[in-house]
Amino acid sequence: MIPGIAWYGYVGLKLDLGAFYVRGDIGHTFAFGEQSQLGFSPLRLGVGMDFSPGYYIELNVDLILQKINETVGKIFDFKIGYRF
Repeated sequence: MIPGIAWYGYVGLKLDLGAFYVRGDIGHTFAFGEQSQLGFSPLRLGVGMDFSPGYYIELNVDLILQKINETVGKIFDFKIGYRF
């Protein structure tokens, strides 16, 4: 896939609870030209924990709204990262 052809936009909320947080977002993928099959809308719900200074871990469950019955409880992502 050529860089810049596919895009993902999303909006969401994050609720801080001290070192822990709860987050959720909804987005939409879109592409230009031949890659138009990427048009789907994921919903992501998750929990995470912040560590000092800037490190975090996060677990999310993802749903594809166009195929919600096929994706409920089947797509997860786990992140370990650093925010700077």
